[in-house]
Amino acid sequence: MKKRLNKKLIMAVVVLAMLVGAVLSGCGESGNYATQKNFITIGCVCPLTGELASYGEGTLETEEAAVAEINENEGIYIDTLQRKLKIRFLVKDSESTAQGAKEAAEQLINEENVDLVISGSGAETAIAVAGVCESAKVPFFSVDAENGAWLESGSYQYCFNCSYDNESRLEALKDVFEEQGITSVGFMAVRSEESEDFAETLATFASENGLKITNPGYLDPDTPNYSAAAKALASAKVQAVICFMEADEFSALWATDDMKSFAPQMSVLVNNHLFVNDIADITHGIDIKEFYTVTSWDKKYPFESSLTDEDGSVLGLWWEDTFLSSSSELLGYKHGNVEIAIDAVKLAMALDAEDVISAAGSMNVDTVLGVVDFDQTNTCVLPCSVLKWTYNTATLSWEKELASHTQLKDVEFDED
Repeated sequence: MKKRLNKKLIMAVVVLAMLVGAVLSGCGESGNYATQKNFITIGCVCPLTGELASYGEGTLETEEAAVAEINENEGIYIDTLQRKLKIRFLVKDSESTAQGAKEAAEQLINEENVDLVISGSGAETAIAVAGVCESAKVPFFSVDAENGAWLESGSYQYCFNCSYDNESRLEALKDVFEEQGITSVGFMAVRSEESEDFAETLATFASENGLKITNPGYLDPDTPNYSAAAKALASAKVQAVICFMEADEFSALWATDDMKSFAPQMSVLVNNHLFVNDIADITHGIDIKEFYTVTSWDKKYPFESSLTDEDGSVLGLWWEDTFLSSSSELLGYKHGNVEIAIDAVKLAMALDAEDVISAAGSMNVDTVLGVVDFDQTNTCVLPCSVLKWTYNTATLSWEKELASHTQLKDVEFDED
């Protein structure tokens, strides 16, 4: 009896070990999964707090709305499992800093075991997330990190970025300059690697297009002397000012008396978004009726979502009905970011990291942002347009419209 009992114990230990091994095979680094896996888990790093918190508004609602129809149909087919998996999102706060973004990505990968990661709130945080994902060999898809800054940060195998670049931003502005007869441009920027890169591209662009550029020198990000810079540009009699800075810095610039009295014909914020509340703050006490920003998406863009077949106008209406506020270009970035990640998984029919990045590399798909077709550097340049903010004296409110869309020239565009 004693001998038979020992055999049973040994068999029990062996079976238990096999079971434990099976369970553990579904754990570990992202992309490994077992037959009991129930979801495709996507980690989302976005700013919920800090100076970029407005970029994170509506994040989870937008992501879930993008895949609602897929989840209603039981999800995406995964060949290894021979069945479909629904999609779920886990959101972590970047706190609007590179360090916060890095820590958020580490939590998603090491603690939540996500299958892939997405992010779309500028180059600094996206590059921080990319570093983590590349080391962990977890697929990462980013939208809205300027491609030049992204490429300078290193080369990536597991990370993909889809955004504008400096050349496309300036080409979008070219039409507006020509339309308004702008031949003299001032450049005002807070010093950073990105602003220095933009300045170099601007110098080349100006030489090729007959523009005179005045640069009064970079502003100190800690104690920027906006008044001195404004005086220098006013003295040079520039017709337009291109600004490379954060929205709050742009607001501080326009709070100075020298900038108010200067009031150039055209003022452009090229590297950041403006919201209605930003415009209200900036224009307090200023006799100027127009501001411009450069964008890679607007609700008037005619492209359709690969997930929902809805165009920008439908997405914009959904946002306005859901949040009772005006939609911004961030809606397109958020939705497009989900499209890219999901399309890669659908094409791969797998969650293994190598399969997903291979599928992403061969992707050529229409999205709300335009055609996404990554090159050998894992980047894709999106079309750019210029948004003009105009004060409506009848409604006493600021309204925006597309002032330039030549990069959408191959697509029918309804001016109304």
